[in-house]
Amino acid sequence: MEMTDLLIVGAGPAGMAAAVAARSLGLSVIVADENAEAGGQIYRRVLSNSERPRRVRVLGADYLVGLSLARAFVASGADCRAQTTVFEIAEDGSASLVAPGRGAYTVSASA
Repeated sequence: MEMTDLLIVGAGPAGMAAAVAARSLGLSVIVADENAEAGGQIYRRVLSNSERPRRVRVLGADYLVGLSLARAFVASGADCRAQTTVFEIAEDGSASLVAPGRGAYTVSASA
């Protein structure tokens, strides 16, 4: 079983911000998200789309606000587990996750 200080479910704006804050305090962080890239519904694929000027123009300036957050998230060193589903969180703080190529596994988190 893996151990971490903090397990965050979802790499949307709140999850990314929480991971950046926790890492700045020296905590170990795992972020599990079902999508291939961080950003959530609001900033979906913001890192990839930042290299596509036409798409950015269509999505607008508000969308690009997420770019600095996504970059800070990547730079934070949080362990982002893309394409990973959390399917159970137990009372003892452990969580069951599943990911392609890895199968099901358990992570124990302090929070």
